[in-house]
Amino acid sequence: MSDAAVLEALGVRVAFRRLADRYSHAIEINCGGQWTAVLESIEGTADDDWPPSPPLQELHFENRPDGTRLALLVGRAGRSHWSLSVEAAPGVSRLVFDAACRLRDVARQLGGSYRWLPAKGAP
Repeated sequence: MSDAAVLEALGVRVAFRRLADRYSHAIEINCGGQWTAVLESIEGTADDDWPPSPPLQELHFENRPDGTRLALLVGRAGRSHWSLSVEAAPGVSRLVFDAACRLRDVARQLGGSYRWLPAKGAP
């Protein structure tokens, strides 16, 4: 994903890409020096009050003094406001996701939806 904003941990990363009015994201792993996407967020449209994944419309990165790097995202769908943080600590093979939603209506679903991406060459 050459046009993506990336948050990288040891051997795993999340790549954010602008898609219409929001950011989609893919979880990638490093296999033999090559990054391969294994999960990809399923996005909705600007017309969805409850899209399949949170509509993340702004993205910012923050570096902490201990070397931890964060991706901070916010967005809105219908009358609900979403936030997401993704944390990558140095030297650790882990990404930590933390999502929240301020609801104004009854939730149809809370969470994100992903599609599994088969390995190259797999049926």
